[in-house]
Amino acid sequence: MVTFDIPGYARSTERYKFRPLTQQGFNNFHSKLENLNWNFIRNDRISVHDAFHAFDDTFVESYEQSFPEKEVMCSEGNSGSNWYKQEPRDIRDQLNLVSELFGRYNTNMRYKLEINQAKIKYNDNKIVNFSNKAKTLWGLINSKKYSQDENKI
Repeated sequence: MVTFDIPGYARSTERYKFRPLTQQGFNNFHSKLENLNWNFIRNDRISVHDAFHAFDDTFVESYEQSFPEKEVMCSEGNSGSNWYKQEPRDIRDQLNLVSELFGRYNTNMRYKLEINQAKIKYNDNKIVNFSNKAKTLWGLINSKKYSQDENKI
């Protein structure tokens, strides 16, 4: 076998283990956690320490089953990209994860929905608990009608 040394190019083979975060994995993880019986956490017969370890073990096991570990062999060559180290890769992966989670859960819309539902519940309780319901209702309508607030009742 004949080998050639190329200046500035060192070839090595490394094993990489990782857990790909896929949509199917997220769905499996959510389903597993949702369908578990969590009553063991409130069991008075076990200590808080044991309950936490049971919770942690269950959570980690669900995670590991939903996102199985993959292993690949990579041939790395030093082809002049010495500037791109592990830290930028880690930051990129974190940004991708945050972007995927934000897109999946759309936290801004959930927040607005929760605020609107809280306002509706508050106003409903206010109307129900007053003896003169019509007067209370019109008071709420008029307070919003003449205010500069863009949010509806």
